[in-house]
Amino acid sequence: VVVDWGLLGPSGPWTWLRTRLPAVDPLERGLIDDRLALQRAAGLDTGTPRVVLVGTSRTNAAFQPELVDAALTPPIDFLEMTHTRVFPHELRSMIDDIIAAKPDVVLTVLSELEFFTPLKIVPLATGGSLAGVIELAMATGPKFVRENRQVFYRMLTVVFSDAYRYRGVLAKTIFDPWRRFPMAQGQASAQAQTWPDLLADGEPMPLDPAVEARIADGLREFYGSKDQIVDMQVKQLRSMRDGRHAQIKKDMMDRCIELLLAEGIEVVIVEGSVHPESLALFDAAGG
Repeated sequence: VVVDWGLLGPSGPWTWLRTRLPAVDPLERGLIDDRLALQRAAGLDTGTPRVVLVGTSRTNAAFQPELVDAALTPPIDFLEMTHTRVFPHELRSMIDDIIAAKPDVVLTVLSELEFFTPLKIVPLATGGSLAGVIELAMATGPKFVRENRQVFYRMLTVVFSDAYRYRGVLAKTIFDPWRRFPMAQGQASAQAQTWPDLLADGEPMPLDPAVEARIADGLREFYGSKDQIVDMQVKQLRSMRDGRHAQIKKDMMDRCIELLLAEGIEVVIVEGSVHPESLALFDAAGG
C-alpha cells in the first residue's frame, strides 16, 4: 500500500523513473509515459482546449502536434498516450485515466490490425480498470475465462496493485543497479513474457505475396533497422480474419466511445488502413 500510494501514486516520481528505465520493454515505457501525461494534465490551464492522442505508435506517427501548435489561435494542449498494445480492449482499461485528464477531444488512428487480428491479452496493458476486466470477461464468456483464468487473475492483480503492475519498472530502475551482477539488457529482453493469441475464429485472410512484400518494404522504410517490429507487424497482417474476436473488439471500441461521449468528450477516429485488400473485412454499409 505504501508503494502504491506513495511511490506509484498520481504524483509519484515518474520522470525520475522514466529517465532511469533502460530501453528494454516498450510497454513499460509507455505505461510510465501515460502517468507523465496525467501529471502534465493536472498542471495545465483549464481554460485551454485539450486533446488526448491515444492509440498505438501509428497514432503517434500519423499526428505531429509540434507542427500544429504554432499555427493555432488560441493554442491547444496535446497530451500523448500512445504506445505499444493499445487495442480496443486495452483502450477500455485506459478510459478512466483519459477522462481524468479532462480532454475536450480524444483522437485515435485505427486500422484493421486493431480489429481483425486474434485477441491477445497482455495483463499489464489490459488490467488498468476493474470495470474493463469485468466487461472483457462478460464479452468472452465463462468458458474462455475459465480456460484463461490465470490471465484474468493477473489482470485483477494489476487493477488492485500498482506495485505489481510496475514491478518490472521498479526492478530495473531501483533494484538492478544495486545488484552485484545486474542482468544484461539483452537477457532481460529475451526473458520478457510473450503472451499468445487467445481467441480467433475463421480462416486468415489471403494476403498476396507481392502485396505483403510492398507492405514490408514500407514498414522497413518507416522503422529503419528495427526488423523485429517489421516482422511482428507482417505477422499480424497474416493473422487477420473476421470472427467472434473481431466483434468483441468492435463492441469494446463502441463502449469506449460511449463512455467518452457521456463525459462530453468529442471522439475523432482516423481510419488508417494498412493495405487495400483488408477493406473486404469491413462492412461498408454497416460501418
